[in-house]
Amino acid sequence: TEDGRQRPDCIINLPGGREIVVDAKVTVDAYLAACNEPDGALRAQHFKAYAAGVERQCKLLASKEYQAALSDRFDFVIMYVPGENFYAAALEHAPGLLEYAMAKRVIIASPTTLVMLAKSVGLAWREHHRNQNVVEAAALASDLYRRFAVLLGHVETLGKSLDKSVGAFNSLVGSSE
Repeated sequence: TEDGRQRPDCIINLPGGREIVVDAKVTVDAYLAACNEPDGALRAQHFKAYAAGVERQCKLLASKEYQAALSDRFDFVIMYVPGENFYAAALEHAPGLLEYAMAKRVIIASPTTLVMLAKSVGLAWREHHRNQNVVEAAALASDLYRRFAVLLGHVETLGKSLDKSVGAFNSLVGSSE
């Protein structure tokens, strides 16, 4: 783009030419600082800072406009957070985070969510290939039917020719007797 190169961490291809963009650049420094902080008030501040950082990352991902760079082949960006605990802490300390992210066309995904998404994509591809195989089998069956119809036409012509030949042979034998 005019702002430089924009490259997501991962693009998951979907049937039909659609894509899911995955970005995994969430910083967890504030979260780790909160976990190591014995003072409750400071711990809460670190968790708030962590949640604010996740929200900033959502805003940043939305501003990258991967849709424009990737020909609008997808509907949202997946923002991967590296653990269920990181995901839960962000939601706990920023209650409106999910709605904010969805409004920005960003879906926050934990490892479990991402694995389930990947399995769903795998099932979609399997279904897509199965449907392609069904269409191909139907085309082959149609071609086979058409060829058998031609073959049966030839068999019918051969049968009529054999009947004429047997009739001519019988006339010959009858004349000679």
